[in-house]
Formats: sequence, C-alpha cells, structure tokens
Amino acid sequence: IPTEGMGDTSFVVIASDGELSDTLTVTVTVIPVNDAPVIESVATANATEDIYFSYLGTATDIEDSTLTWVFDLMPSWMTAQADSVFGTPLEGAVDTSFRAIVSDGELSDTVTVAVSVTTVNDAPLLSSIPDHIYAEHESLTIACSDRHVYIRDTDNADEDLTFDVYGGSNVILTTSDDNVIITS
Repeated sequence: IPTEGMGDTSFVVIASDGELSDTLTVTVTVIPVNDAPVIESVATANATEDIYFSYLGTATDIEDSTLTWVFDLMPSWMTAQADSVFGTPLEGAVDTSFRAIVSDGELSDTVTVAVSVTTVNDAPLLSSIPDHIYAEHESLTIACSDRHVYIRDTDNADEDLTFDVYGGSNVILTTSDDNVIITS
C-alpha cells in the first residue's frame, strides 16, 4: 500500500528457465487522494467570568489545502470569526462547549471543545435605603430582616450576606441581630 507522498514507481520482473530469461519492466502509477485535515488545537479551554475569552483553531492538511473553519453549538456569549471563537462570559455563565469544524473543501475534521467557566465573586450592590425621621433624644430601630430588598448579590444567597453600619454625626449607630439602632 503506497503511503502519503509516495510517487510513481516501477519494478522489473525476470522469468528464467535456467538457461534463458526474459525481463519486463512494470510501471506503477500512484494516484494521490485527498486526506482530511486534522485539527491540532486543544479540545479543552478555560474562561473566566467577566474576562475576554478567545480560542484559536489550528489544523494541518497534508496536501496544504486552504482550510475553512466553521464553529457552531456555541453559547450566546461567544462569536465566531474565521478560525477563532471569542467573547466574554457574563454573570451566571456555566461550563459549556462548542463544535469546531475544519474543511479542505472536500473532507473535514470535527472536535467538540469543552469550556470550563470560572466564576468571579462580584461585590454586593446596595440600592436606595429610605430616609428615616425620628425625635431627638430617642432611638430608632430599623429592621433589616428584609435586607434582600436593599442588597443584591448575584453570587450569594441572601442568608449568606452580612451588613454593618458606621459613620453619621451626633448619633450612635449599632447593630443587633437584623436591626440597626440609631441613638442620639
């Protein structure tokens, strides 16, 4: 069986009866066939939430054909262009995959690339806490048991949140359980 790149060849056949012989040269023509391109880029990748991600597809083709890339089955945060996939996984993005296909116009190779997405701990966000009015020389207790109304943390459950208060002038701020106590 001829191997890749093996060209035409010939061999000689000799027939002999012990006294006389005859020779014949046989020519063998090897017809080249197209071999599929082979993807060489890795089948696993790592991405980090909120950070730009890119993947470059690489492949070889023994005939040195022009290769065309197609990427599909990608998550919505990815975009494909030429031989690359790129994008930024946003909050809540999970491990995913996409398919990379390279073709020489006749044959192709395919790989499914597994992408592990590392989450990032985002800071909680405070929304407007309403102003309060109370009488001088009194104290005001503000129940914060509904703090999830004022604090949004996409990375943690409400029960995992803690809070503290400080500052203010001419008042004493303390916390007790889920309450803020303001004393003047």
